[in-house]
Amino acid sequence: MKHTFLVEPGYWILHGKFSDEQHGTLPVQGEAHVTHSKEGAWLNDTVMRYKPPDHDAVEIKSSYNVMPFEKDKDYTIWICDNKPVGRLVGKLVLADSSIISMYYSENLEYAGVEIIKMGNKDTYKSAGYLFKGPKKIWSWSVEMKRSK
Repeated sequence: MKHTFLVEPGYWILHGKFSDEQHGTLPVQGEAHVTHSKEGAWLNDTVMRYKPPDHDAVEIKSSYNVMPFEKDKDYTIWICDNKPVGRLVGKLVLADSSIISMYYSENLEYAGVEIIKMGNKDTYKSAGYLFKGPKKIWSWSVEMKRSK
């Protein structure tokens, strides 16, 4: 099964659940816009939005710069600027129908994992979490559908 998310440019719509320690589990929606630069980098601008009760809507923005997979390699690296966390550094590993992402912040204060599982060429499911030291900050589970 050939992956399409990240490997191909595309626009993806996200919806699912977001959970944090303050507000419990809430609906989340957003989008991921994947482009490939002339210099060869894969860029992924992602936004997730949720609305806690009695609070303003929250928007988490992440701008990823992914190095394309080298020939005959099933892993690569990425760097991300994330609002509100800051700069994150990670690795992507292809494992059959899944893309596994492990990451940490440059100051080593945050760390997390995301598993992105392919359903078909136009759908993926993503689940992940972020920790600050021993404390869970947030987790999510979303379905991603490629927009035509």
